[in-house]
Amino acid sequence: MKADYVFFYLEGREAKRLRADIDTEAIAEQVLAGKGTIHDLLHKAVSDAAKGLEVDRQKRRWLADYEDEVKEAGGDGEEAYKHFCAGRVDELVYMLEPDVVEALDEDAEDDSGEDGDDDEDEEDEEEGKVQ
Repeated sequence: MKADYVFFYLEGREAKRLRADIDTEAIAEQVLAGKGTIHDLLHKAVSDAAKGLEVDRQKRRWLADYEDEVKEAGGDGEEAYKHFCAGRVDELVYMLEPDVVEALDEDAEDDSGEDGDDDEDEEDEEEGKVQ
C-alpha cells in the first residue's frame, strides 16, 4: 500500500458496503478441506465479486468526485481507485469472517455428534450433579 494513497483505502473501508453474494458456508467447507485460510479464501471470493467495480462509468464518476484529493496525493487516479477498491474488499472480508467462523463452528459441532448443551453439562459438573 502506498502511503500517499492510504486515504483512499480508508475511504473504501467507510464507503457503502460492497454488494456481493458470498457463500460463507462454502468458504467454511473449503477451509475444512484444507484449501486455504478463512481470510485468503474470503478475500479471493470477494475480490472476484468486486471485479464489477472496474466498470468504466463507475470509475470515471469516482475519479471526478475525488479529483482534488487525487491531485493532492500525487495525481495517480488509477492507484487511488485501486486503493479505494481494496478498502471496500477488505471491509466486506472483515464483515463476513464471523459468518465463516460460525459455519465452521456448526460443522465442528455436527461432526462431534454433540447437541450443543456443553454449557449445561459444565454447570452440572461444577455443581457435582453429573451422573
